[in-house]
Amino acid sequence: MFLVIIDINFKKELESDFKIWFSKSHNILSKFEGLVSRRLVNSTGDKHSIIVEHQSRETFDKMYQSEEYTRLQSEAASSFKVKPLKPSVYNLV
Repeated sequence: MFLVIIDINFKKELESDFKIWFSKSHNILSKFEGLVSRRLVNSTGDKHSIIVEHQSRETFDKMYQSEEYTRLQSEAASSFKVKPLKPSVYNLV
């Protein structure tokens, strides 16, 4: 298994709209082979992360390089001013 954790920032007042967009984007990305789970989490305060679990690095890369993913990234950036920070990647042992 391959795990990616992406810290993101967006304005607090956009959180409910972002959750709706996240659900919609999950429905699109869930069609990619190898996607196990994709969750939006928040820590204390206003910090949010997206946790993505894939069967392998290869299946993640295929999704990450897709037109669908690129379009969704662009939507998030323009609609919510989301600024993804450097992702952390892990192989589950």
